[in-house]
Amino acid sequence: MLEVKVICGCGQKFKFDTEPLEGRMAAIVLCPRCNADTTELANRDIANKLAAIAVPPAVPAPAAPAAAKVGPARVSPGPSAPKPVMPGGGKSAAPTPPMPPMPAASAGPPAPPAPGGSGLKVGNKGHAPAPAAPPGAPPPPPPVAKADDDGDAKSKPAAAAKKPASAKKPSLALACLGAFVGALLGTVVWVAVLYFAGIRSGYIALLVGVTAGFGAKLLGRGTSVTFGVVAVLCALLGIVGGNALVFAARLAEFVGETVQTAYRERMDLARAATAAKNDDELKKAVAFELAADRNDPQKVSAADLAKFKSEEMPKLRDLASGKTTKEQFETQFAAELMTNLDYGEILSHIFSIGAIISWIIAIGAAFKIASG
Repeated sequence: MLEVKVICGCGQKFKFDTEPLEGRMAAIVLCPRCNADTTELANRDIANKLAAIAVPPAVPAPAAPAAAKVGPARVSPGPSAPKPVMPGGGKSAAPTPPMPPMPAASAGPPAPPAPGGSGLKVGNKGHAPAPAAPPGAPPPPPPVAKADDDGDAKSKPAAAAKKPASAKKPSLALACLGAFVGALLGTVVWVAVLYFAGIRSGYIALLVGVTAGFGAKLLGRGTSVTFGVVAVLCALLGIVGGNALVFAARLAEFVGETVQTAYRERMDLARAATAAKNDDELKKAVAFELAADRNDPQKVSAADLAKFKSEEMPKLRDLASGKTTKEQFETQFAAELMTNLDYGEILSHIFSIGAIISWIIAIGAAFKIASG
């Protein structure tokens, strides 16, 4: 087993143990940070370590023992053995050729092939078959991720698959829908509290902003400044719309009650005026309408009584006889009432300083939640 260290181009360091196959990795190696293919870097580290193991240490050759001199010897210019002189002055025999030196024993396994040679090439689509193990030999252990010196996360076995990218992405359209639905739900609750309980607290308006912000965040699957702007617009629409709904409901209730009261009072006046037989009885009937103190019939002037007979008595007779129906009277009276309302005072009550402050807090909460 060899310990392989790799430094990826992204700066990630990691190491692991592996059993090389013909001097190379048996599978691809992926960076744990950027998932880049670092197999070639691992092959280089394996080649360097195997080459360091294969080079034997230098061993000095043993010196040849010096041959004993029998007599005068002639030294040849080349590296040959000494030529002994035969006794009796004869010629010397043919010299024996020197023995070639014995080759030094190999101190390690043969050097691995250079990268890019005939070694195993590992692609991205599969793994090379493992070498056949001898009978009875245990299988080599798989590479194990280790902790590096700097404490970074380390590589897992190269066969680990890449993590698939998330299929869900933020959606502006869904964020708009979520903000609208959230603001609508908050507005419904807010209007119900305003109308039925009469509570105008700023905390209730804050509910619209919170529901709009969470609606954009959850349904849009994320947060962004754009989502925050969408949530603010929907929250503001819900708050203004909620105030408009409450105002319309309160106005309709006020007009309805006023019209009912006016019809009853007008019908009583019509009956009393049409039942009067002379001016004195008529003054008593209309004293509340024409008298200065509303109680003394003698305070009704002749001019006011004459005007009343010419302008109001025909209407009262039609109402008392049923010629003018209740629905017609209420419709006409409601139109006159709506024309005479002071809408400036109503708007100043809706857009008060306290109401505007509560709205700002509500839309701020919507933006904070949806923008992250």
